[in-house]
Order: sequence, then C-alpha cells, then structure tokens
Amino acid sequence: MRVTVFGSGYGYVRAGQADQSIYVEVGNGDTFMFDMGEGAEANYMTMQVPYSKMTNLFVTHLHMDHLGALPHLYAFGPSADRWTPMNIYGPSGGTPELGTRYMVDGLKRFTNWHVTSFNGIAVPESDGYTINVHEFDYTLNPGIAYQNNDVVIKHFPVAHSIDGGVGYRLEWNGLSVVIASDTRPSKFYVENSMDCDIFMHEVGPDPKVFSETMGVTEERANSMIASSHTLPAALGKIFAETKPRLAVATHILSNANTTLPTIDGIRTYYEGPLAIAEDFMVFNVTKDKITQRIGIGPDNPWVYTEATRTDKPTYKHDDLNSAFIKDSVIPPCKDAKDDELCY
Repeated sequence: MRVTVFGSGYGYVRAGQADQSIYVEVGNGDTFMFDMGEGAEANYMTMQVPYSKMTNLFVTHLHMDHLGALPHLYAFGPSADRWTPMNIYGPSGGTPELGTRYMVDGLKRFTNWHVTSFNGIAVPESDGYTINVHEFDYTLNPGIAYQNNDVVIKHFPVAHSIDGGVGYRLEWNGLSVVIASDTRPSKFYVENSMDCDIFMHEVGPDPKVFSETMGVTEERANSMIASSHTLPAALGKIFAETKPRLAVATHILSNANTTLPTIDGIRTYYEGPLAIAEDFMVFNVTKDKITQRIGIGPDNPWVYTEATRTDKPTYKHDDLNSAFIKDSVIPPCKDAKDDELCY
C-alpha cells in the first residue's frame, strides 16, 4: 500500500501547502482519493498522477478546504484521459440539502457552461462527465462505503461543525489506513482506529497562536478551533489509546510557531512513531515496515496521460457559436476579403 499526502493544509491555501487530499494506491492497482482540497490537484499533476487514476473520490465532509479543487478536477479530467465516470462517495447530511448528492447536483450546474463548450471539441465521446454518486448514511458506525476487489472502505461519524462528517478506514491484504476528517476528540475515531497501520488524524493549531497570528480574539479562535478540531495534547491521548504502527498528524498550518508546539502537545501523552504531514509525503506500507519519504517532481509539468487520443472533434467552434458571435471573429488573412482586418 502506498499513501501520498497531496494536501496537508488547514483552510487557507498557500504556495507550499495545499488543502487536504490523501491518495491511496493498493497492490492490486486500485487507487482512491480522500478529499480534494484547493491546491491539491496541482500536486497530483506534479507527481504525474493521470486523471484516469483519479476516479474514486471519498469525501469526509463538505467544507471547501476538502472539496475546493473538485470543480476543476471534474471539468478538465475528460480533456486528458479520464473517460470513465467519476465515483463520488460521501455522507448524507442532517437534511437532504446538506448531503453529498445535493453538492454534486450543484457541481453539475456550476460547471454546465464549461462542460457544454468542451463536449465534442476538447473531449472524446465518453462517460467522462458522468458522476456516480454513492451517498451513505453518515450515522452508521461503521458502515461500508466501498467493497470491491478485496478492498473494504468503512466509514464512521465524526464530531465536526454540523452533522454529516465522517472518517474512513481502508483495508486491503491485511493492511489498513485510517484517513482523517476534521473532528473534535471522538469515541467513534478511537473505536474505528484500533490496530491500524497508519492513523492519519487532523490536529488544530493552538487557539492562542491562531489568535495572535490571524488577528482574531481568543474567544473567536476557540470557537473556530477547539469547538470543531482536536488539539495536540488530546490527539496524543488518542494516538496513545489506538497504538497505530505510525501516527500522522495532518490538516495543520505548518509554520515555525505551530509545528513544534504541535509535536510537544502530542508528545505529552504519546511516545510512539509520529509524522507531521507535509505535501508530497509518501508512506510505503508493507507487513514488515513502513517507509516514509518525500516525493519530488517538476514545477511545471505537462499533464501526464496513460492513453492516446485518436478521436476527431465532433464539432467545430462555429457549430456552437451564434451568427452574432461568428460575425465578430477576425479571419485568417487567406480567408479575408479585400481591406478586411485579418491575422
């Protein structure tokens, strides 16, 4: 099993840290994305992950630091090599309007102009713009979100913001990884994270540091952090209770004034193997060992594809433009009339 952190951040997108996204590859060739926060898609491109491998998305909750890159991923994938449907798995909400299916309906409306203009010109005739929505009951503890090809992905509820957030546990070939959602300290997490190989849990910054850095009152900082997230010392207790082979703290604003205090807080109660997630951090997991590395890729890669396009466009742009727009187009000089502006 290989687990790659393509987004380790917390809410505010920065050049060196994308919002949350975790990519899991298992030995049978299957691939799974957990969240798709703003900035993460660029990291997938840097590491040459083709869009055809980005088809199974598991959503922990519907905050935009976990979904901000989804519209672009959906809109541009079929113009590369994702010609099969996207599968989006995610929780229900307290009402239908707060669930994954409602979000996807809005995504389709949001991207309608883009999809209409790309269909037949930039993308082959395919199912690339089809989305299969797999919404499940967020209250199940645990429920089964996915079961295929010897991979089982369980979901369980978490205590974050409003109802409708979940965590995931992926199991394959005797190996397991628990994928972070945002949450306050939760018995659900402890129950579902025992005996796992990698336990990835979010951690909130110290409210006092957040207050001083962001220029908000400590009262507001506590409302934003402690009421919805797990502080370092509490996370240390959770890691000590669950005893993973490797504990990973993620969803963190990595700065000089946050990282070391986070480690110190966790170490108050937990002495086992610990990593603080960074973008491009890679974990190779076998039954014998877990190897931790940092991936390096080009700054400005071309999109990597695993399939060659052989189709011809179904339409020309003129087929989609009205006469009003077509008449405004400056023609090539070889097609221009006398004294007509041309290029």
